[in-house]
Amino acid sequence: MMEGPITLPNGCGLFWRKNEAGGRTYYTDECSVGHIVWDTATTDLSTLLAAIVQEETLLRKEEYHARLAHSKADSATRVQSEGRLRGRAPTVHKDDSGESGEVI
Repeated sequence: MMEGPITLPNGCGLFWRKNEAGGRTYYTDECSVGHIVWDTATTDLSTLLAAIVQEETLLRKEEYHARLAHSKADSATRVQSEGRLRGRAPTVHKDDSGESGEVI
């Protein structure tokens, strides 16, 4: 017999029922009705917790790098705009191959 739901912060439901191994299988209606979230018979709690912590760490790193890249792009645009406002064009440095490099 299905038990629940617990309403999640995203508005979806979390349901569970006893499985044949004596543990529980958890389901959600987040992606589709009856989507399995976790089965205690196949995955240990410590493994699930480690995966959640790892995903949180990776998401934070990705967000940090995205903010850093956005900040660098904003700084480069601001420097170019300030150069034009002072009446001089931005300086483009070329590398040994003659290719355009960094704009200063």
